Amino acid sequence: MPHHQIVARGIPLECLSTSPILSIADLESNIGVELSCPSFLIDPDEAARFSRSTYLDQAYPESEFDSPYKDGLIEGFYLISLMDALKKCTFRDASDYYGLNYGSNRLRFIEPIYLNDLLTFTCSVTSIQSKAQGFLVELRCQLKKHGTDRPAVDYSMIYFLLPAGTELEED
Repeated sequence: MPHHQIVARGIPLECLSTSPILSIADLESNIGVELSCPSFLIDPDEAARFSRSTYLDQAYPESEFDSPYKDGLIEGFYLISLMDALKKCTFRDASDYYGLNYGSNRLRFIEPIYLNDLLTFTCSVTSIQSKAQGFLVELRCQLKKHGTDRPAVDYSMIYFLLPAGTELEED
């Protein structure tokens, strides 16, 4: 990356409304295609807010910088909490569907991520299955440190796409 390029602190918010909108058919035709959003740095204020809102600052009061970790190490579950918004930076679901968190098949924190690490998020659709009134979509999401091929975080996110206006039925 050129040294003069300005990199966002926090996820690149402008992409939340400008990423492509993908229909079910688009998702199916893009299985295995890797999508990415612009590189970014973790916003220290947002990471501290996460620490406070999840009471980590109370559970580990001896820590500094509103984080239970030293040297700017970023809490893994903070990184996971960013995945939905980062996914939306790569693509948005068609407005005739609601996306609901369904679960995960895999989560690995492979390399530590620190406050000043330049990060790239990628995701690819790995499967789509019909379920009840909608579709289960599985994504392979990865956070990579700039300049490395190996992911620092590897996460299999599953979400349920439900047609807008549909009442949820219990299984």
